[in-house]
Amino acid sequence: MADQADTVELSDEVQETFLLHNRLFQRYAINNNTYFVPVDEDETLRLRIQHSVLTMMFDNRFIFPPIDAPRRVLDCGFGTGEWALQVAWEYSRCEVRGIDITPHHHNPEEGLENLYLDVDDLNMS
Repeated sequence: MADQADTVELSDEVQETFLLHNRLFQRYAINNNTYFVPVDEDETLRLRIQHSVLTMMFDNRFIFPPIDAPRRVLDCGFGTGEWALQVAWEYSRCEVRGIDITPHHHNPEEGLENLYLDVDDLNMS
């Protein structure tokens, strides 16, 4: 698992937002043509509701097909981080890493020791 030495402060470019049609967007994502969805509280609420609905639809199953003891899980585009958080909680011996382009939807204080939520652009190599 990664240690805290791998953590760097987010640049202003990644954190910068702007209003368009009364919705908040991440400037970096728009300028780089990677994420065109708002990053405001309304979108965070929509993502949380979507997560709850899908969790109910799939009888609280988080991974398909069922795996008894996963060692590592990668969540590409973690959004609010709720799915990654639940997987980390359910599989406490599993390293769960989420990567998302925006830091605006999740609360980093909700983490567990086996959960890492990183902000990065998966479209860049």
